[in-house]
Amino acid sequence: MYAHSNGGRYSRAIRILFDNLVTAFIRITEIATGIAKTFRLIERVAIEERPIRRKDAKLAKSGQMEMWFNSCTLSKEFAGMLGQVEELQHLRFDVFNSIRAPLAQAIYLYIPSRAHYCTERKPFEIGLKTLLQQVSATVPEHKSRRKELFTKNKNSILKQLDGLETLNGVFRVKIAETNNGDDYKLLAWEERKKHQPNLFTRKSILVRHWVAGGRTVEELEQRLAQVEPMSEYEIELLEKAAVRLDGNEAFFRMAKAMLGKARFVELLAEAKGDEIEGRTAKKNPTARIIWRIKSAIQPLNTAAMSGGKGLDN
Repeated sequence: MYAHSNGGRYSRAIRILFDNLVTAFIRITEIATGIAKTFRLIERVAIEERPIRRKDAKLAKSGQMEMWFNSCTLSKEFAGMLGQVEELQHLRFDVFNSIRAPLAQAIYLYIPSRAHYCTERKPFEIGLKTLLQQVSATVPEHKSRRKELFTKNKNSILKQLDGLETLNGVFRVKIAETNNGDDYKLLAWEERKKHQPNLFTRKSILVRHWVAGGRTVEELEQRLAQVEPMSEYEIELLEKAAVRLDGNEAFFRMAKAMLGKARFVELLAEAKGDEIEGRTAKKNPTARIIWRIKSAIQPLNTAAMSGGKGLDN
C-alpha cells in the first residue's frame, strides 16, 4: 500500500522489512547504575499467505500466494518504555501525532515536563533564541523574526501548541518580551484537569506502605493529583486475571497513580499470565494482585522488616 503497488517485488520487500523489525532490539541504560538491558522491539508479527483471490488471474495458476499482514504485537518491555516516556514527559503520544508543524512537535516534546508544576501566575519561561537552539531549529538573527516564527499564519506554532492536552491537563503557552528587551520568551504552564477525585487519606494501606518505603507525603500528593480512570486495556487485564474490580476500583486507581501507568500495567499483565498459565493463588487472584501492588509501592527490604509475606500470597 505504501508503494501504491500490489506487485510481488514490493511484497517481498515488505516481508524483509518485517523480518528486520522482528529481529530489532532496543537498549535501555539505567542512569543511576550504568546497567544496560536489551529488549526485543516487536514480540510477534502475524502474516498469512492465502490463495490468489482472483481465480481468473494468471498468478492463480502459478502457485504464488497473497501475503496478508494481520497484526503486530509490541514487546511488553518496549510498550512499558513508551508508557514511561509519556509519564516522564507529561505528554500524550496521540496528541503529539496530531500536531502538524515539526517545530510545534519538538516544543511539545521538550516543554510540558518543565511546565508541569507551573501556573499562569508563575509560568515556565524560556527565551525564543534558547528554545530554538534546544530543539535544534534554525535561529533567526533578529528577535522580531524569532517572534514571527511562532505567531505568523492563521494556524501558527503558538495556536498549534496552546490548548493541547497533556497527560494530566492542558498545555498553555503565550509570548512575552524579555525584561531586558533583547528577545521574546515563551511562557508555558499546565492547567490541571478539574474535578480530580481526592483519594488521599492517611489511613489508606497504600499510603502507609508508601511512607514506610521512605518517600514523602508531598510527593504522594503530587502523584495522587494525577489520578485517572481505569483504561479499557487495564480493565481487560484485570478481567482476564480473574481479579474482582467491583469494590476495588478506587484502590486500583490510586495504585496506578502511585506506581505510574507502565509499572501498574506490568503488574496486571503478570496477574493475567498467572491466571492463564494456571498458577493458583493461596487465597484468590484479587488478594494476590493487591499484595503485589503493596509490595511494589513499599520496597521489598522494608516490607520484610515490617513482617511482609512473599509475593505468592
